[in-house]
Amino acid sequence: MDDFLHPRIIYREIGTEMDACMVEKGWMINNKLYMISGKNLSHLLNFFNSKLFNRIILSSTNLTGGKGVDFMEKIIAPLPEQCDLSSADDNSTPTRLYRLYNLTSNEIEFIENQ
Repeated sequence: MDDFLHPRIIYREIGTEMDACMVEKGWMINNKLYMISGKNLSHLLNFFNSKLFNRIILSSTNLTGGKGVDFMEKIIAPLPEQCDLSSADDNSTPTRLYRLYNLTSNEIEFIENQ
């Protein structure tokens, strides 16, 4: 219940894109949404809403579900703790992600043009 007293990320279970958003304390959700609480939420939110996440990582899930705890543990665990994706300039977030994953220019072009 304490998680409902803090800001957190919420996202829907079903969909072709993540469409995650930040909600403030006190918001309740139903069983068709998931939530993530903890540290570095703004970094995770940028990651979840990125083209890299939506075109590559999310495509490995079932579009009618499958974005629960097991999926998120596999996705979030490998991220470096110091992975600062937040910035006043949202256009720099994709560049930081591409560097983090050491993507080639061909891979970046594929993601951007999907």
